Amino acid sequence: MPNFNNNQTTSMQSASEANLANIYDLQFLEYTHPTFGFKIRYPVGYVMVSSDSYLEALKFTAVAPNGNPGSIRVLVSEPFVKTDYQKVLSLIEQSSGESTVSGVNSSFIQLGGKQVFLINYTETIDVMDESYSVNQMFFNCPTYGVVLESAMPSSVSSENKVVFSMLESFVC
Repeated sequence: MPNFNNNQTTSMQSASEANLANIYDLQFLEYTHPTFGFKIRYPVGYVMVSSDSYLEALKFTAVAPNGNPGSIRVLVSEPFVKTDYQKVLSLIEQSSGESTVSGVNSSFIQLGGKQVFLINYTETIDVMDESYSVNQMFFNCPTYGVVLESAMPSSVSSENKVVFSMLESFVC
C-alpha cells in the first residue's frame, strides 16, 4: 500500500484525492497513457506497469501490511452497451472451483463527471489467506470503453477510497 508518511499534494486534486491527502498525507502522481491518451492520478507507493494492450493497458499494484497484494487494472475495449453489463454479472456469479464470490451488487453511479456502471463483490480465493474486495467500474470514453478493476485485501478495505479517487481523476 502507499507510504502513508508522504506530505505533499498537487494543485490538480479532486475533492476525494484532497481528502485522502489530508487524512493520510498521500502524494499523488499523474500518468498519461502513450497509446490511448487517458490520464489517471495515483498515489506514490503504487507500482505501475503500462502496456499497449487493449486487454490490460495499465496495472497498479501495492502490498498490504500482511504481505497480500492489491491491484488496480485499467482495461480498454470497444465501447460498452447495456447488455455487456449483464454478461459480466452472469460471469461473476459463476464462481470457479478456485474461488467463491459473495455479496454481488451493481448500480449506475455518477463520479468525476462520468456515468459509471459499478459492480462490487467479495471474492475468497483458495490460495489466499483472506478475502478480497473487488470493484469493477465500466464507462465509455469517446472511442473506447474502460474498466477500472480493483482487487484489495479485506484487511485494507480503506484502499477502496483510493480506487474511487483514481476513477474520479480519470480523463479520457
